[in-house]
Amino acid sequence: MLFFKRVLATIVFLVATIGIIANATALVGLWVARRLARDSVAALSTRVNSKLGMVDKALARVDSATSKLGDPVDQGSPLLTELIALSPTLAPKIAETRAQVAALHDGMMSVNAAL
Repeated sequence: MLFFKRVLATIVFLVATIGIIANATALVGLWVARRLARDSVAALSTRVNSKLGMVDKALARVDSATSKLGDPVDQGSPLLTELIALSPTLAPKIAETRAQVAALHDGMMSVNAAL
């Protein structure tokens, strides 16, 4: 009977040891994966910020161009005829770009909150 108790205790000890080793391995794996995920998110954030900088520059150019549009335009101006020709296709593109930038902004805010 004493022999079976020792065998049972040895089996329980081995199972507990294997469990502790498995948990320690999982913790180390999560630690490494967390670092890799953080680095990936930081790289993505850097790329998105650079793209947003380019968008900001483009919006500044659009803003300066629209301020020039506030000046009086001659009726026969090529600029006026080009704008009239582009108006049916330009508005949907602007709305689509605005929606994409808004979604990108929301994503960046959630990433910044997570970091």
